Amino acid sequence: MIKAPYCRQGNKTPILKDIMRYIPVHDVYVEPFVGSAVVFFNLPKAKMSVLNDLDDNVYNILKLIKRAPLEINKYRSDLITVPKIKEFYNKKHHTVADMLLYYKIIFCSGFNGTPVRQEKNIYNSPNPAKILDNLKYYKSMLKGVKITNSDYIDIILKYDSPNTFFFLDPPYENTSKDFYSNNLMDFNKMVEVLKSIKGMFLVTINDSPYIRKIFKGFKIVPIDVPTSWRDKYGNHQIRKELFIMNYTISGRDP
Repeated sequence: MIKAPYCRQGNKTPILKDIMRYIPVHDVYVEPFVGSAVVFFNLPKAKMSVLNDLDDNVYNILKLIKRAPLEINKYRSDLITVPKIKEFYNKKHHTVADMLLYYKIIFCSGFNGTPVRQEKNIYNSPNPAKILDNLKYYKSMLKGVKITNSDYIDIILKYDSPNTFFFLDPPYENTSKDFYSNNLMDFNKMVEVLKSIKGMFLVTINDSPYIRKIFKGFKIVPIDVPTSWRDKYGNHQIRKELFIMNYTISGRDP
């Protein structure tokens, strides 16, 4: 498994294998809410791919990865303590290498996955230069990929075709604005759009009576997601989620 290039609350790593089981054959791959991009980076590359997110930070870091140099000596390697990370964060950055590390700090140095918005939010010290471990691979996957910063409905309508697969991981119900600034989702509108498309889609979403009701009519598969929280016996607690799609892959239900 290839790790996501940056941290993201709610990323799909814990259920990546489950997601892979349900992805159909396609020529065009579109993520209207790309988030951590961990699904994209673990798939065979499609003939055409579109990665979209309204979060400016996501858009910016993916564009930076595309442009990032591979020469290790162009990157700071000493950002391994909170004071050093804070000092670096407060500087003006002019090179692509420094900007890439700056955005990695925004994503990975906040408390409990919260994006860093100012120096006081810097809580931990993962070395941002760890992104270099897979940088060559990330860049190869992003070559020729369209990276956009638009409303998800515009993206779906623009790239819809019988050969398109949409992977949608929208903000869940009641998502905190500490994690996502653009999290006001009209799920009824989403359902209207998805009913009209020619392509195939897979939505990952929280399990609730409301979600089950409005997506009624599509195929719904319940998924158990292990969390980082443990019960008194040391076992990972489970969160209930749903896969919702408009197609069937024979023999792949849990």
